[in-house]
Amino acid sequence: MQSPHSFSEDRVRKVLAANTHHRDPGATSTPVEFICLGTGLSKAGDSYTRLRRKERAKDWVRKYGAVVDDPQTHISCLDEAFSAILECHFQLRQPAERLVADACQMLSRLPDTPLEFEGISQEILSSLPDEYFVPSQDLSSVRSWKHLMVVTFVSTNVIRLVLAMLMDPKTWWGPIFRGLVDTISELLQTASEDLFESENPEALFLVKSFLWSAWQRSMMLFFCYNLEVQLKSGYQWGGKNELGLRLTNIPAQRPDAEMTGYMCRWAFELLRTDRGAMGLDFRRFHTRYNAIFGDRSPRCCPTPNNIYVPCDGRAPETCMRFWGMKIEDQSAHAPSCSKSCVRLFWDEDSFKNVTGARAISIDESGTSHLRYTTASEKTLAISHVWSHGQGGRPEAETTGFNTCLHRRYCRIARSIGCDSYWMDTPCIPGLHKNQALRTQAINDINKIFTTSKVTLVVDRDLLDIDVARMSMELQESILASLLVCDWNVRAWTLLEAMRGRQNIHLLFKNDIILPFKQMLENVLREGSIDLAILFGTAQHLIPFQLPRNDAMNDAMNPFTRMLRRGYVSIEEAGCLLNHRYASRPGDGVVIWSLMCDEKASHSPEDLWRTRKNATFTSMVNTGFLMSSVPRIGDTSDCPGLNWAPARPDLQARSSVSGESEARFRSFDGGESNPGRMTEKGFKADWSMSIIKRPSLRESISNRVSSLTRPTSLTQAQNIARKYLKNDRTGALLTPLPLYRSPQADPFRYRGDANELLLAVVGSNDRGGSWHWRGVCEWDERDPLPEFHEETVLLV
Repeated sequence: MQSPHSFSEDRVRKVLAANTHHRDPGATSTPVEFICLGTGLSKAGDSYTRLRRKERAKDWVRKYGAVVDDPQTHISCLDEAFSAILECHFQLRQPAERLVADACQMLSRLPDTPLEFEGISQEILSSLPDEYFVPSQDLSSVRSWKHLMVVTFVSTNVIRLVLAMLMDPKTWWGPIFRGLVDTISELLQTASEDLFESENPEALFLVKSFLWSAWQRSMMLFFCYNLEVQLKSGYQWGGKNELGLRLTNIPAQRPDAEMTGYMCRWAFELLRTDRGAMGLDFRRFHTRYNAIFGDRSPRCCPTPNNIYVPCDGRAPETCMRFWGMKIEDQSAHAPSCSKSCVRLFWDEDSFKNVTGARAISIDESGTSHLRYTTASEKTLAISHVWSHGQGGRPEAETTGFNTCLHRRYCRIARSIGCDSYWMDTPCIPGLHKNQALRTQAINDINKIFTTSKVTLVVDRDLLDIDVARMSMELQESILASLLVCDWNVRAWTLLEAMRGRQNIHLLFKNDIILPFKQMLENVLREGSIDLAILFGTAQHLIPFQLPRNDAMNDAMNPFTRMLRRGYVSIEEAGCLLNHRYASRPGDGVVIWSLMCDEKASHSPEDLWRTRKNATFTSMVNTGFLMSSVPRIGDTSDCPGLNWAPARPDLQARSSVSGESEARFRSFDGGESNPGRMTEKGFKADWSMSIIKRPSLRESISNRVSSLTRPTSLTQAQNIARKYLKNDRTGALLTPLPLYRSPQADPFRYRGDANELLLAVVGSNDRGGSWHWRGVCEWDERDPLPEFHEETVLLV
C-alpha cells in the first residue's frame, strides 16, 4: 500500500476537479484533453530544433533546481513547476468518484518506492536537512532513498496520466502518453549532465530524484496502458514501436540483487535485456519467484564435487541447461506412474496414410502402437522442453513414447473437448531414412499450432506448482516463474507459442490446466503492475489481433497479409530469437524462417533469397544489422548477401575472441531508416564517416605523436587497424532515423551497449561497394569524427 505522503484520495479528487473542462454554453468545440508541452513544442504549436530543445530542457531543469532550496515548500514548488509540461481538459464520461477510486486503486498497485538509480551516496543524503525526508517514528534510523519526499511523493503529472488512461478507454492515446514519458526522460538526462552540480549539488540531486521517480511511475503506467490494449484487442505487430521509449543515460540499481540461486542467470538476461525492459523494476518479480523457488538448490552447472551452482549468465554455453547436459529421452513419467510403463511406437502405416498435418488419435491408438489422424481445430498442441525428459522419436528403432505420458495427454485432451493431441516426440520422425517425412512434419508445425484448440505449455518448474488454492500472490509467482522457466528460453518453443498464442494454457501439478491470458489479465487489473508489464513485449504469449473478413482481400499485399495472420518480419523474428537457442545445428535458421513465413528455409542463403525476391519483404531496417551475429560472408562468398546475418543469435564464444570481447545482440531496428535488397546487394542511406587503415610508417608516427594527436583520430585509426585487414578504404556507419527532421533525435542501438555502436565496413573499389566488417563501440568521451549522409551498397 502506498504511503499517505505519496498521494491521497482527496488529492486525486482535487487534481481531477482542477483539470476537468466545463463547456461554456454555445461553445462549438472542446479542447484536447491531454497535451504534453515537451521541449520540442511551444504552446503556440511551434516546433524547435534539437539544439533549441536541449537549451529549453536546461532552462526547465535549472528552474526546478531554483525552487527546492526551501525545505518547507520544495515539494509543492517543484511539483507546480513540473506540472507546466502538461495541459489537461478532461471531459467526464463516468461519475467523478468512480474515476477517483479507480485512479487510487491503480496508483496503489505501483511499487511503494521507485527503484533507486546508481551512484546515490550516504554523504549526499546526510547533507540534506530533516525537512526533505518523510517524518519517521524511528529517530535513529539511517536516512535512505525511500524516505526522501521527492521520491515518495506522486507528482500531479503522474496522477493526471492515470486519470487520462481511465477517462476514455475507447480512444487510443498511446503516442500522446508516450510523449509525456519521453519528455520526462529528456529532462532526466539533462539533469544527469551535472548542469549546476558545482553550484548546488543537493538541489541537482533532489531534482534528479524527483524526475527519476516521476519517470519510473509514468513509464510503468504507460506500459500498463499498452499491455491492457493488447490484451483487449489483440497484439498488434506495429504497436511494438510504442514501447521503444527514449533512452536515459542513468543506470538503475542492479536488478539481480535479490536473485535466488535456483534461477538461471541466462534466462534472466533474456528478461533484463529485452527492448521493453529499460529501467523496469524487478524487485517484486524476484520476491514472487523466491516465494516458490527460493529454497531450491541451483541446477545450472555442476562442480567437481557434483554440487550445482548458478551459471554466470554471459552465454548459453556456460549453462548446462542449454549446453552439455546429458539428456535421457523418455525419462519423464506421469506422477502416478511407477516408471516401469511400456513404451508406445508409431503405427508407420497409420502415419503415412494420413493426409496433411498429423496428430495422435486419442480414440484409435491402442496399448502398443500410436495411431494418427489429421490435426484439426480439435487438436491439443503440446509445447515442451526436450531436456525435461519427454523427448524422443516414434519409430520402433528409437525411444518411443511412455504409455503414462500418452494416457496423461489423452485425458487432458478429452477434458477440453479434443479428439487428438500433437507433440513433437510422437509426431516428428527422427531417422535418416524418414527424412522426407520429418521435413514435412516440421513444415506442418505452423499449421498445427495455428489451428489447434489449445496450446499447452509443459515445463518442469510449472509442473511443480500447486494451484489448488489460488491467490493473487500465487498468480504473480506463476507469471514470474513463466518468464524465466526453461520453456520460455528455447527457440522451438518460441515458434510453437507464436503460432499457438490464441489460446495458451499452462500445465500445473496434478494435471490442472489454466489459461495464461486470464491469469495475466487478473494481475494487470488487480495485482502488481510492475510485474504484469514484464510481459509487454512477450508477443508469443499474447493473442494477436484477428483480421476482419473484409481486410483479408486480394488487394492486400502478401507481407501485410502474413502479418495479419500472426507472422512477423525477419527483423522482429531475429530480435525475438536473439537470446533463444536451438540445440540442433541449423535449427535456428529453420525456426527463424517459420516465424516469418509458412515454409521453412534450411540455410541462411535460402532465407534471404526468398525475401529478396519478394517485393514487400525486400526492405530491411538498417538498425537490425547493428549486431555481432555471424554474417553469410564470414564462411563463404555469396555475392550480394555477404552482409546478411547467418543466424539470429550469437555463436558460441571462441578461444580466439575470448571472454572480454564485447558482443551485441540484434534487435528489430524499429524507427531506423530501411534499405532494400537488390541483386547486387543491400542498398540504403546511412550516416557515414570515412576512415583509413594507417600504413606502417603512419602507425609508428602515431605512437610518437599520440600525446598531441586528437584522441578521436587515434580511436578511428585503432578501429581501422583492427577491422580493415585487406581493405584499401573503410568507413564507420550509423543508421539514420526513419523520420528525419531538425527535431529528430539520432538513432541509437537499443541493445546492451555502454557506448555508441557503429558499423565498420571496408571497400576496395573506392566506395562503389562495401563489405561488412563488424560493429564496435565508440568511446563517447572523444568527439565523433564528421559524418555525412551517403547511399551505401553492401555486397
